[in-house]
Amino acid sequence: MRDVWKVSGRDHPGEGKAPGFHGATLRVYDIELGAWRSTWMAPVSNRE
Repeated sequence: MRDVWKVSGRDHPGEGKAPGFHGATLRVYDIELGAWRSTWMAPVSNRE
């Protein structure tokens, strides 16, 4: 299962514009664990 996230930046008086971000969450059900595994990826900021 994949969720795609896109958050626009917001204006903060006196601080300029806060940056937005985008990325995706990939979820895979692990049968042996009996639970979902989740990984967040943000390609532009190189976060995982």
